[in-house]
Amino acid sequence: MKHFCCLLTVAALLFGCATFGSKKKGGISLQEAIEQTARKIDSEMPTGSRMAIVSIESSSDNLSDYIIEELTNAFADIDSNIKISGKHNLDYVYKELGVKVSEEISDKTAQSAGRYLNVHFIITGQFLEAGDNFTFKIDAINAQRAARATISQFTVRGDEEMWQMIAEFSAKKAAEDLNEAAKKKAAADAAAAAAAAAKTDDVTNKAVEETVTKSGDDDAQKTAEANKEDTFKTDETTDSKTIDDTANNIADAADTSKTGEADTPKDAETFLDRGIMFANQGDYNKAIMDFNDALDINPNYSSAYNNRGIVYFHQKDYNKAIADYTQAIRLNPNKAAMYYNRGIAYRHINEYDKAIIDYNLAIRLNPEYMLAYNNRGYIHFLRKDYSRAITDFEAALRIDPNYSTAKRNLETAKQARGIR
Repeated sequence: MKHFCCLLTVAALLFGCATFGSKKKGGISLQEAIEQTARKIDSEMPTGSRMAIVSIESSSDNLSDYIIEELTNAFADIDSNIKISGKHNLDYVYKELGVKVSEEISDKTAQSAGRYLNVHFIITGQFLEAGDNFTFKIDAINAQRAARATISQFTVRGDEEMWQMIAEFSAKKAAEDLNEAAKKKAAADAAAAAAAAAKTDDVTNKAVEETVTKSGDDDAQKTAEANKEDTFKTDETTDSKTIDDTANNIADAADTSKTGEADTPKDAETFLDRGIMFANQGDYNKAIMDFNDALDINPNYSSAYNNRGIVYFHQKDYNKAIADYTQAIRLNPNKAAMYYNRGIAYRHINEYDKAIIDYNLAIRLNPEYMLAYNNRGYIHFLRKDYSRAITDFEAALRIDPNYSTAKRNLETAKQARGIR
């Protein structure tokens, strides 16, 4: 494997000051510059390197976003051996380090970003006007030593095709942002409506819903992998906790004692374990980044989807939680807890029918799933279907006569129905 010091020497000798590209007037197209840059980085960097494209100094965020996306796509097109950190991880870096996608970053900031993202190299660059054309320059920064090397530098023509592609990208991004904002607003409105519907004038007349769980506890086969899967949760024995009071009651089901923040995981399972550790500490942004990295390594890792869904749930981003639970179910359809978790998220956006379907599926997979009985009964209670609510709470108590939440819920439902 080549070392970065060699890369610095080669880059300094070959690419330190020259401007590369077509000899014809006006330079090369932006797309050509991006594709050549991807090939050069792929050939210069050690095999298996992990890197993140953090910023491109330019006149606007949209322009920088476009270049970063196209450069990321270019690596995929050439089937590169380099692992590019997903852009979804960068929001945390921008927020924590005060970095802007369209501004130059210092070597020190790049080093900090590298630690946050667990990558070997940070890619940064410039796309700035130079007369009638543009200068496109890309640097690689060693995240450990903050050493910088210029990888490529081109003169790019600002032709109509380039501006058209950027305009289309900007319009698409604006539409996606509006759609995401609308989804968040709809989820917030639905959650508020569900919370209002659950309230009664008498504060004691209130059924209680249990929260997200891990699948290891409800599966018949207690394999090591099953016990690690779908990890952190509100403790099932936690007394009298409603779903919205659970953010600080996370219990870890996986052994994370050997994975520290300073370590750089090398496989999906280790990223999962460290993500669980961050989630248990309440550092949800870092947890999501580690779950993202686990999925970058293993796109079929159902536990990573489920655990990321649990984090999104605790962040009250219910639509993202549902999307991740759904993907986890698609990959591993025989885990009762995944349906149970998705049922809770559906309840929070007022999708009661879908929530009941998921609880039904969880109970079908695990007939002893008392939490699913309790939560299905909770939805019946919200709908004022007290007979069915009572039936479900009684079913939960037949499984565990000491299940205190179901006991209180049964009493509440009987009072609501007028049964003494």
